Amino acid sequence: MFDQQTLREVLSDRVTRARDAWPSGQAEIGAIAVLRDFTPAEFAGSAVAFADRMPPQQRALWYGSFTRTVFLAGDPRNLAARFRHVHLSEDESIAWYGPGPLADYLPLRRLLRPIRGTTDPGWVGALHVSLNEAQAGRGQVAHLRVAVQDLTLQDYLVHVNHTLAEAVLDGLLTTVDVLEIEHVAQLPDDPGPYHALRVSSDPRSPDRLRAYASLSLSAAG
Repeated sequence: MFDQQTLREVLSDRVTRARDAWPSGQAEIGAIAVLRDFTPAEFAGSAVAFADRMPPQQRALWYGSFTRTVFLAGDPRNLAARFRHVHLSEDESIAWYGPGPLADYLPLRRLLRPIRGTTDPGWVGALHVSLNEAQAGRGQVAHLRVAVQDLTLQDYLVHVNHTLAEAVLDGLLTTVDVLEIEHVAQLPDDPGPYHALRVSSDPRSPDRLRAYASLSLSAAG
C-alpha cells in the first residue's frame, strides 16, 4: 500500500496545479455527464474526448475547480431539444455539458436523478479503448489501473473521470493511441512507474487517504 506521506504529497501537488491553472478559483464551476447506459470502456473514451475538445480557457477554469463533475442518470436522446450537449459518446449513451457555472444547469439537475449503482466484480482483464479519433497515430499506450474494492458506481465515475480528465489537461495523453483499463481490488504495493495517481479520502477512515487509480504511459508494443 502507498504510505500516507506519499499520498499527502500527491494530493498537495494536485491542489497546487489546480490553483496555478485558475488562481482566483471558482468553486461552483463544473461539468455535467448524463448516462443512459454504462460500460467502463465507453465511459473512459467519452471522458477523454470531452476533455480533449475543450477550449483553453475552459480547460483552465475546470482544472481550477478540480474538474468537478456531476453524474446524472438519463437518456441523452430525450434531452437534446431542451439541453444542448457539448460532447456525445460514440454510442450516444453519454452526453456531456459544460463546464460552466453549475447554477446554469439547475433545470437539468432537477429533472434527472444522480447516478446510483455498484461496480461489477466481473470486470476482469484489460479493456482496450481506442483513442485514435482524438489522437491519431501517435504510438503510445496509457495503462489505467483502478482499485474497485468498496467502490459504488458513482465513486467509480468520479475517480476515473478525475484521473483521465486531469491527464488530458496536463498533456499526458497527447501522444496516446490506446487506453488500457485494468480493474483490481486494490492497487499493488509496488505499482511500478506511474505518471498520475488519483488520491482522495478513504470513506472507511476519513482521516486517511487512499489511492484509487494510477495511470502509466508506455510505447506501443
